[in-house]
Amino acid sequence: MIRDIPKIFTAVTEWLGVLVFFLVNGEKTWRSRFLVLALLAFLIPLQISIGKVPIVFWLPLMFLVFTMMIVVMYFSSSISLRGIIHCWATVFMWAEFTAAFEWQLDDYLASQGLWMLNLGMVLFPITIFAILAIILFFLLRRFYTEDIVKETKKENAVISVVVALAFWALGNLSYTSVTSPFSIPVSESAHYSIFYIRTLSFLCGLVLLLLNQIRQREFHLDRELTITQSFYQNQLKQYEISKTNIDILNRRYHDMKHQLRAIRHEEDTDKKNAELKHIEEELKQYEAQSRTGNKVLDTIITEKRLYCAEHQITMNCVIEGELLNGYDTVDICTIFGNALDNAIEYEESLQDPEKRMIRVIVHGKDGFSIICVENYCEEKLEIINGLVKTHKEDSFFHGYGMRNMKEIAQKNGGGMTFTQKDNWVSLRIILPRKEKETVQETKQEGKNETGV
Repeated sequence: MIRDIPKIFTAVTEWLGVLVFFLVNGEKTWRSRFLVLALLAFLIPLQISIGKVPIVFWLPLMFLVFTMMIVVMYFSSSISLRGIIHCWATVFMWAEFTAAFEWQLDDYLASQGLWMLNLGMVLFPITIFAILAIILFFLLRRFYTEDIVKETKKENAVISVVVALAFWALGNLSYTSVTSPFSIPVSESAHYSIFYIRTLSFLCGLVLLLLNQIRQREFHLDRELTITQSFYQNQLKQYEISKTNIDILNRRYHDMKHQLRAIRHEEDTDKKNAELKHIEEELKQYEAQSRTGNKVLDTIITEKRLYCAEHQITMNCVIEGELLNGYDTVDICTIFGNALDNAIEYEESLQDPEKRMIRVIVHGKDGFSIICVENYCEEKLEIINGLVKTHKEDSFFHGYGMRNMKEIAQKNGGGMTFTQKDNWVSLRIILPRKEKETVQETKQEGKNETGV
């Protein structure tokens, strides 16, 4: 009689595959943890039963195993069903390969009389399962993360399932039918070939699925790079437009001084009052002009203040802009442009103008520059991994603002947090302060440009 894979081994590898997926993409809640643990308690008796029932019940029961794995993966993560099915194909193929690979080695060592101790027979499968589970963990973390999997198309998920089931069927063909042209007769002398074909089939299926996912990841990275470059270009373009508008405003203010001189000599009182009122209204716009100590930040804050004033949004700023001197212009534009655009967009949705409030604070502490952008918010936001989960249709694009700010903070040796408390949401970015020499050089450049 051929020593075939113990069904408990198959159950354990299937559960391990789901567990590794949960560690990479799962939502770490008590409900999710319970589902994953309960799956093991379900799979072990089910697989043992599969090994005892007639062959006619084998396929329906295996599809029940597939379903339970997919259900647990789906309800323990926030990935769509389409993405879960796509991931399941790889997880299942890994589980089948792991069980087959271990048992082929196990059977060979036993046939050579190398199992001298029962302890070795126990530790060997545990070691093999652990090593391959670690490999699966790194593969999933690199190629099957949520941001990549959520882009899975329907046809891609279908292809993954077809590949997994096809190679699974090929690997088990000799156990279900000995009359097909692709079957190997089941006998003591031929069982090594059966093991080899099964292991090789599962390995080929797994490799094919991984190659397909590597290509999908490359598409994702290309799209990510394109959007990021476009995003940065838009930020710089907005900055240049804002700078031009503010320059125009400055020139208009300069012209007003000449108008005032002319008004002094105007004898018609009504005409004089009308001119003064006109100038007074124009000067209200100039009140938004900011002097933060950082020229890039001056432009951004002034432009946003003008917009807020026009849309009845109260924007209060306490900014030590010189703390950001020495940082890249694109980084400053990205951080403040995104943070303020997100805050303004929400405040505009509020019906009551009295509640439309934004606070911007930049200060230093213990050698760090701390950026804090807060806005009034009555909605309970869903915060995952320090980022707000967007509800916009194109979440891939709209989530980029937050992700880019976080990447910029990390690139500069800092970090970003997002919190909500008492109807206020707070975006906080901490950056290590630039060396004094760098800041002094930046200040000197500013003086040279302004002629001071």
